[in-house]
Amino acid sequence: MSKGSIYIISGISGSGKSTISDALIKRHSSIGRPVTLTTRTPRDGEHFGVHYFFITAETFLWLIDTEQILEYTRVYGFTFYGTLRQSVTTLLEAGQDVLFVVDSRGVEQIQAIYPDSRVVFLAAPSDEEQRERLSRRGTKGEDLEIRVEKAHEEMKWAEEHQIPVVINDTLEEAIAEVERVLQIKKG
Repeated sequence: MSKGSIYIISGISGSGKSTISDALIKRHSSIGRPVTLTTRTPRDGEHFGVHYFFITAETFLWLIDTEQILEYTRVYGFTFYGTLRQSVTTLLEAGQDVLFVVDSRGVEQIQAIYPDSRVVFLAAPSDEEQRERLSRRGTKGEDLEIRVEKAHEEMKWAEEHQIPVVINDTLEEAIAEVERVLQIKKG
């Protein structure tokens, strides 16, 4: 049995990373996504072990120290996100393709270990659309403005690293473009 491929979706906050990754998993039975660890609290409708493993910062730091985390990042204060090494290895060895949804640091960490991975960067059509999307999911005030400002830095990073950018204006068109850029096999 051949090992699976690594696909990486990165992008600005509010660009539709989760929506597009969910659609890819639904359309392609060969794609799996390891459940991400996070130290943030669950949003409405999120469930432990399905959307994320919600853990304490202390536990997360211990996993980093014991080198059980493949990739991780700290965002917006003291919130961590990351992926367990073993969950990725298990999927790949079973012939499953693995889809990551990570920030720029995660892209660099994954590509350092899996240089053949394929990456795409998602963006909203405008700052105004990003604000609207973030507002709809409950992000507001200073947190919203921090995310919009950070998006400019992230776009610059994607350009500097020559990562293809897909503007998620029309969802179906964005999904098709992500499939094309990542060269996802049909099925």
